[in-house]
Amino acid sequence: VALVVFSALLTSIIEGSIIKVGPAAPVTAPIAPSSHAESPPSDAPDKGDANGDAKLEDGKVEHGAFVVGGKFGALASFNGLSPHITGAVQIGYLLAFFRRQLGVMVDVAYAQPVTTHTETDSRVQGFYTWHLIEQQLTIQPSVSYRATMLPAVGPGKFVPYVGIGPRIFLVRSKTDSDGALPTLLRQEETSTQVGAGAHLGTEYLIGPGGLLVEALFGWAKIKQQTTGDSDLSALSIWAGYRFML
Repeated sequence: VALVVFSALLTSIIEGSIIKVGPAAPVTAPIAPSSHAESPPSDAPDKGDANGDAKLEDGKVEHGAFVVGGKFGALASFNGLSPHITGAVQIGYLLAFFRRQLGVMVDVAYAQPVTTHTETDSRVQGFYTWHLIEQQLTIQPSVSYRATMLPAVGPGKFVPYVGIGPRIFLVRSKTDSDGALPTLLRQEETSTQVGAGAHLGTEYLIGPGGLLVEALFGWAKIKQQTTGDSDLSALSIWAGYRFML
């Protein structure tokens, strides 16, 4: 009996130690990384142009620009005053939003239109002549929109713009007879009038700024002893250059 048990135990040990080898599992080769980087989306921001209407690579809009310029032109009044030359200086800032399409500007301009009239009056030999010089210093803060999305033309590009804002007139009126007889005493009167102004123009971006041509219409009511009830409506035509820093 012991021999039978020992034989059975030995047989089970031998059978349990046999290792069955199955077919080898397929070996998958590692996938080499692609040598081509993923291409950027088609609507990725571009660098823009050298005139400042640009965006950065990471999608942020580039910084704004300070504006300093000057312009010179002619003023045509609609209140009876004669046409006159006019000049202005401009400072402002182009906002970084929307590729510098929005800007805040302040224009300071000066003009000195004149007029001469002859009036009849029996108290002074039947008539007299009066001469008016109206010195106008104007200050206009305005908000401007610039169409910076237009394509380049030659070495630069055209940027039409439009703006509007309050127009402050610092007026000094001087009257005399301008050497005519009978002689009238010289009189001066000053006042501050607040109105509105709107401008329309275009600039050609070249160099550190842009050449500009602009038309501006300004208006305000005025009531002085010298002028009576009148207005300061006028159209100014400008040409100039402004730097974008």
